[in-house]
Amino acid sequence: MNGSFFKDILEQEIHSVFLNPAEFAARMTVDGLETVGILDENVKPASAFYAAEVETWGLHQREASLSVPSTGEGAVPRPSPRQEMDVDGEVWTVRNVAEQHGLLVISLFMNEG
Repeated sequence: MNGSFFKDILEQEIHSVFLNPAEFAARMTVDGLETVGILDENVKPASAFYAAEVETWGLHQREASLSVPSTGEGAVPRPSPRQEMDVDGEVWTVRNVAEQHGLLVISLFMNEG
């Protein structure tokens, strides 16, 4: 088995299992684009993350990891850090982005309070 074959199979599995609404993903709208993905969110105090490039204000900073397709049907264009993204009507700010095997994993934050 060569590396290219493995990568192709892995990307196929990501689309057919991980990003499948019948398995793990949910249908969602990202910046007006109908797609599927996984939004994994938690709440932690803003004091847990201070950095010069991140503006923290308010009592809490919501954080989430968004996994969406980068290729194929419903592909989401790769955002830039500090770009705002609308995910199902909520506006988040992009902290960073990683692309792996046809999947964008986007770290998001939103200030509340």
